[in-house]
Amino acid sequence: MTGLSTDRLGQGAEAGARSGAPAKSTLSGLRLGGQAQRYLFRVSTPIGDPAGGDLLGWLDREYDVKNLLDPLIYPIRFGATGHVMLIDNRGAIVSCPLLATGSRISDWRELEGVVHGEPGWSTAYNDGHGGRKFSIIGHAPLRTVNDVLETGVSWHMFVWQDSREIFAPARSLLAGMTLAGLFALSLLAILGYYASRRIVEPIRRLGEEAAHIAGGDLNRPLDIRTHDEIEDLAEKFDDMRVQLRKLIGHLEEQVEQRTRALQDTQAEKDRVVESLIQAEKMAAIGTLASGIGHEINNPLYAILGKAEAIRDETDPARRRQYSDDIIRRSKQIATIVEDLSGYVRPGSQRDWVLVNVNHQLSEAIALARHSLLSDHVEFRKRLGAVGGVAAKPDEIRQAFFNVIRNAIQAMQGRGILEVASDMDEGGIRVSIRDAGPGIPKEQQRKIFDPFFTTKGPDEGEGLGLYIVQQIVKKYGGSVAVQSEEGQGTTFTFRFPASQPLPDR
Repeated sequence: MTGLSTDRLGQGAEAGARSGAPAKSTLSGLRLGGQAQRYLFRVSTPIGDPAGGDLLGWLDREYDVKNLLDPLIYPIRFGATGHVMLIDNRGAIVSCPLLATGSRISDWRELEGVVHGEPGWSTAYNDGHGGRKFSIIGHAPLRTVNDVLETGVSWHMFVWQDSREIFAPARSLLAGMTLAGLFALSLLAILGYYASRRIVEPIRRLGEEAAHIAGGDLNRPLDIRTHDEIEDLAEKFDDMRVQLRKLIGHLEEQVEQRTRALQDTQAEKDRVVESLIQAEKMAAIGTLASGIGHEINNPLYAILGKAEAIRDETDPARRRQYSDDIIRRSKQIATIVEDLSGYVRPGSQRDWVLVNVNHQLSEAIALARHSLLSDHVEFRKRLGAVGGVAAKPDEIRQAFFNVIRNAIQAMQGRGILEVASDMDEGGIRVSIRDAGPGIPKEQQRKIFDPFFTTKGPDEGEGLGLYIVQQIVKKYGGSVAVQSEEGQGTTFTFRFPASQPLPDR
């Protein structure tokens, strides 16, 4: 429909004359009209005077949207559902292959935000076609058309495609990747099983065999058949096991030979030490002989005198008194002889018992009292409650006697000799302190060396303290010396304690 409107022309000229602004074409919004009740829009074009440029009127023409726009919009398709549609800013459909012209988009509030002045892509939880799916929408304003549209109306081009179709390639890719991943996992599982059977299991067996070898079991042959490098390694491992067994067998044989040799050497050393101890005892007899002879002579002369008196005495009471005196003197001599015989008697391995240290210390003191030089020596004993030590009694007594004898000689038979015993840190401690001149510092390191002596050539071989040290070491103990010149000397014995305490 076209035509000229006189009223419109007059009004337009008057408006143009007043405003002085040039008129321009306008485009109306959609309206339902015509006999077929079709959606139409009107295009109004100004008509001006060519001579003066005045507005003479308007040329109006109404177009059927379906006839004019649909042939332009409908052919633009992509994929199965992708198409272009034209809507205005109020949600009314101008042209769409799927939606009727003039209809409104459902829930326009979801899409209202994408209708703005710049082209782009937006997301909405509305597909614009009545669905409630997440949609990606391409949109762009028709700026040229919007410039001539009536005030408040703008047209926008929308590009829409079903989200299922949009994401179909991604889903296909994801499905492919999933299948590929499952295939890869299956392949890894198969390879893992293969590796476990062909690699891990043989290596585990190698580890077990290594543990057996570390535990000393060298008699387990290693049989691994994998026909690869692991089998070669297992063979070399088994060769190493065989070589180790041979080497250890050879070493055990050598150790056994060396042990026998050491045992023979130790036995020989023990025999030598036993001989030295016995020789030291015999040498000490010379020191004790004169003193013991003096102690025996006194009671012996008394016995002879009483015996002669009994022979001539007729009084029974007096004869009995003489007899009792003879018995007492005889017991005194027997004690001296017993002390000496116990000192001289050789011991044996069977003599190992649990020794009462205090008892042997007291016997050593009693034996030392028989020395000629001991007459002016004051013996002070402070014996505590100590345990016993597993040893030969005569050797423990010998060690104490050697030190006490040296102390008496160092004091030249005059002074105080202190002897003490106690428990110290779970062990037995015995100390023997003299009031002699002391030992020079340079000699203290050598006093336990064999054949070291500061005495004359006729006064000893220098084996006394060496024998003391050997005896103490033999029973797991130690002996140490502490001395200052002019302050005397202290020998300290330490023995591991044993229980219970024996009587001897």
